[in-house]
Formats: sequence, structure tokens, C-alpha cells
Amino acid sequence: MNLWTKEEIYKILIQLDRMKLPFKNYSFVQENGKLKLLGSGGSADVYEAKSRISDKKNYAIKVIGFRNQNMDSTEFDDSVWAQREICTFPGYVVKIYAHKELWITFDENDHIVSAEKKKPVEFLHTSLKLQFIVMEKMTPVIKKNRDGSRNLIPGALEKGEEKEILKLAYDIGTALKEAHYNKTLHRDIKLENVFYSEKKKMYKLGDFGISKKTRDGFAGTVAFTKGYAAPEVRGTEERYDYTADIYSFGIMLYVLANHLKFPDSNTYSANPRIQYMPGYVLPEPEGDISKELYDIIARACRYNPDDRYQSIEEMLLDIETLIYGENFGFKKEYKRVYMVVGLIMLALGMGAWKLTLVPEMTIRISFLQYIFLAGCLGKGIFKILKKDTTFISVVIFAVGVYFMASSGFSWLKLFFLLWMISSSGLHSGVVASGILIANFTSLLQSLNGMNLWIYSGYGWIAITLISIAYILLTQYIWLVSGGSKTKRIYSRKEFYWMIVCIDYALIFVVGCVSETRFPQTGLGEFWYSFTNLLYRMNLKMVGICGLAFCLLWIAHEKILIWYRKRDEKRL
Repeated sequence: MNLWTKEEIYKILIQLDRMKLPFKNYSFVQENGKLKLLGSGGSADVYEAKSRISDKKNYAIKVIGFRNQNMDSTEFDDSVWAQREICTFPGYVVKIYAHKELWITFDENDHIVSAEKKKPVEFLHTSLKLQFIVMEKMTPVIKKNRDGSRNLIPGALEKGEEKEILKLAYDIGTALKEAHYNKTLHRDIKLENVFYSEKKKMYKLGDFGISKKTRDGFAGTVAFTKGYAAPEVRGTEERYDYTADIYSFGIMLYVLANHLKFPDSNTYSANPRIQYMPGYVLPEPEGDISKELYDIIARACRYNPDDRYQSIEEMLLDIETLIYGENFGFKKEYKRVYMVVGLIMLALGMGAWKLTLVPEMTIRISFLQYIFLAGCLGKGIFKILKKDTTFISVVIFAVGVYFMASSGFSWLKLFFLLWMISSSGLHSGVVASGILIANFTSLLQSLNGMNLWIYSGYGWIAITLISIAYILLTQYIWLVSGGSKTKRIYSRKEFYWMIVCIDYALIFVVGCVSETRFPQTGLGEFWYSFTNLLYRMNLKMVGICGLAFCLLWIAHEKILIWYRKRDEKRL
């Protein structure tokens, strides 16, 4: 029920705006004395906003409370912070810049007497609680027209093109993955809460208003939108988990593929009597989509939560496989193999580097440096295990600052410290492990009295191992966090491996050329020194061994994929 007319709402909000409320740095955009309304929902209105500091207008302010449906103050704060925490993940969640709750008191002419952050001691009938959220200005993918019909944007989504539905599925699925990683259930996945950026050509998930931050991934309160809600959520007192969000996500994809109609319904209105029958299976949608996409949606929307995807990562893997091909899906599923083999190659390579290329170098590390490197290594392990790295980053920073204060400042030390803190935990862990392995090898050399130059002719082994480690670990990082463009390039007919093979072939050619000797005059003298260095590295062997490894790796993946296809056909 709307308790306030549009004119009354405008009057109150314009008064607040003149008072530089609710936000000091943001104001409502006005045209001819009226606010610019972007959209309305069941409990809130969204208005266009701009910065008071600059001319930027790509903001929106959501106002909750004029329909007497505002949230509890604690729930409001929790839901906003849940979205703000998740929107730090680049791209797929609508950004929130600020939020505030105000208690407004009026006189008999609706003039604002006071606007306080806390509830007045004496709550009068002329008082009102309003909640405000400043967020990035986005266009909702679904728009309701005056005649009751609905349209979708962009045009490809309106036409029901599978490629565009998969694009939305990947973007929103990635946002949902980040929410679940932060132990947050969205609980209101629907088209009305999906937005589209025309400039970036991407979809974003918004409105975490009824989301729930959990300790164990379970929620028990009833909060849902009819038709999108999972069967176990509707009117139940039982607890439900992330599979409830997966059900809503699947229904949303089904509605897109079914020309904006819910299962067994002829309109954009749910048919709960049939949809929520025990054992109900989604019928095939009217849209022209592949059987593979239908199977993904149907599995996400099974009646029994145990029969659905048990994690959004599992569902995303099938979506990515459908987008980028089975080859990419296989790599994604077994991405840890790249990490494990890459780390083994790195360990062997750093040891070989110390023995063969710099045998005379003594690598000594102080106790503080050991703590610093151990912290960086721990940060990498935490990143792999998907644990929060904030505390360990603080420890690394504190130890690094103390070490610089005690050993003397240098810009190189400062740069290294800042890089180790700001970089991905995977990068800092790899660098730290490499230094520790080289140090361990140096200690073994000194303890055993090893002939320093005995392995000097095998430098090519170190270069080969380290280069292979770089290739495998780079692939692992791309598989874990690469963007859509990266994945398209990476997965297209083994494009990445083709480039790597060409690089090793060129290294082999350079190795052959480096054996040529030139007269030590003019440019030839410089070339002689340079080729001498290349000759000692034996790039011919680096190229041959690297190329052989790449071809064997590609062959082993092809064979494993073939065996898996054969087993699937038998089943």
C-alpha cells in the first residue's frame, strides 16, 4: 500500500536534498522541480542521482520507507554491507557507494522539522523512518510497460538467443559464486534484480535487501518471490542452503528461455499448484535452446535439494563448458593438476637454477626474512584454500616494515614489500617458495662441500623447468580468475598451447643461431658476447625439451577427454 502520493514524496526528498541530506556528496537529479524516477519496486523507489563534487551522473539513490515496508535497522545495515563486501569483486555485482537511515519529523504542512540518524525519544505520528542507498546507475534487464507487458534488454535477450542467455548465466552465476564464497544467501534471484551495462556489455546482480549472511551456509527465515523460490523455502520452518539460490537462478534462466513464462504457465505469473508438486520436472521451454542448456536448467530446478547442483561452482562449470567447449571444461575441472605440477616444476627449477647457473652465489636469509617469506607462502596457501588473507597480509606488512627499519631503507625493498602485499596470494606464494628453495639448495651446497661448478653445463635444465612452471601456473591462475575474453582466447582450439609451442620452436632456432661465431670487431664483438651467453644456456635443449613437454601434455589431455566421452556414452 502506498501511503504517500508522488508529489508528497518529491516534496520531502527535495527538502532533504536542500539540507544536503541524506548524503553530503550526492544529490537527487531534478527536472522542472521534480525528481527523475528510474524505477519502482514493491518496497522502494529508485531515483537518478549525481555527485555534488563533480558532474558525474552515473549514480542512483534507492529510497525505502514511504510504503511502510522498510527493514529493521540492523537487517538494513547487514544487507547493504553484504552487497558492499561482495561488490569489491570486479564486475558482476552492482556497486554500492554509501547508505544511511534517517528518522524524519514533520509539521502539519509536511515541512521537515528534524532529520536524525537515531529514532526520536518520542516517536510521533508525523515521524517517518527512511532508508537510502547510493549505488551505480544501471538499467534493469526487464521492464514492465503500462499495458502490463514486459520487455527485455538487450535485444538478443529479448529474442531468447541462447548465446545471450549463457552470457547472463555466466555473469550472474559468477556474482552468485562470490556471494556464496562470502557465506551470503541472496534469497531473491529474479530478473527484476538483474541489471545490464550497455557500455561494458555485461550483467550485474543487485538488490541484496533480503540476503542472509550465515555462519554455516544455512538460513531458516522465510523470504522469497513467488515462482522463483525453491520448494523448501515456501512456508517452511526447515533450514535451507545455497541450493535454494541455485533453484531460483535456474528458474530465472528457464523464464528467459520460455519467452517470459513460468513453468506450466502462459504468463509471467507462476503456477504454484503445479510447479511445487513433489517430484515436479521442468518441461522443455518454448525457446530454441540446446538440450545441454535445458539439462543444466532442469538439474538446477529439481524438487529435491539433494538432486540439484550442490554448489554454484559445479553449475558454472557446466555453463562454461557449454560456452567455451568441452576442452575448456576439462581443464577447469582438473585445474589443480596445473597448480600441483607447476609447483613441482618450480621447486625443481629453482634448485637446478642455484646448482647450474649461479653455483657461486651464497643465499643467506635472516630469521626475520624467513618469517616474511613464510607469511607470503602462507598467503598463497590461504588463497588456494579460499581463506581470508587479510590478517596474514597485515603480518607480512608489519614484518616487512620492521625489517626495513632495522636493516636500512631502500626503494627496492619497499617496492618488493608493496608488491608482495598487493599481488595475488598465488604470485607472492610462488615467489616466496622459489626463494626458499634456492636458499635450501645453497645450504646443502655449503654443508656438503659440493664442487660448485660440477653442474654448470646443465643450466638448460633449470631454464626448461622454470619456463614450464610459469606456463602451468599461468594457466591455473587464468582458470581460477580469468575474465571472459581471456577464456575465449585461451580455450579456442588450444590457441594458448599453440603459442607456447611456437615460442619453444623459436627458442630452438635461436639456440642454433647462437652457435655461430663472428669476428670480434664492431657489432660482431657485441654479438659474439651475446651469443656466447646464449650458447652457455644451451637454448637448443631448452627448445627441444619444452616443445616435447607441450606436445605430451596436449596429447595426454586429448586422450583423457576421449576416454571420458567414451565412458559417458556407455552410461
